[in-house]
Amino acid sequence: MRNFILKIQQSMRGIVSITTVMIIGTVIMETALVGLVVAYLVGEQGMGVRASYSAIAAAESGVSDVFLHIARNKDWVPSISPYTITVGNFLVDVAVAKAPIDSRFNQYTVIATGRALTKKVQIQGIFVVDGYTGSINQQSLTEL
Repeated sequence: MRNFILKIQQSMRGIVSITTVMIIGTVIMETALVGLVVAYLVGEQGMGVRASYSAIAAAESGVSDVFLHIARNKDWVPSISPYTITVGNFLVDVAVAKAPIDSRFNQYTVIATGRALTKKVQIQGIFVVDGYTGSINQQSLTEL
């Protein structure tokens, strides 16, 4: 009888050992999984900041494109529909409106929408063109 009890006690130790190993293994796996998720999210935030900067730069390039159109032709009449340009790997939608201020000055309002990955940035630029001297003054450049 005593041998039988010793055998039962020894087999119970094995069951306790397996349970302990399983619990410790689960805790280690959960810790590793949480570490992977945190690393992924931190990496995505870095990509988001980079994409945001790229979208801003692309939108500013759209405003600069309109400035060049005006500099080449002071009487430039923009199209009613927006046009799209490619800056590097990014797309920019550019919408331009021209409005006369008086007989001498014209105002161009530009809205450039830069897109990079999941980020989208709109920048509005306002230019005033002097019809007599041909000078171009940038009145504002703001992010919408």
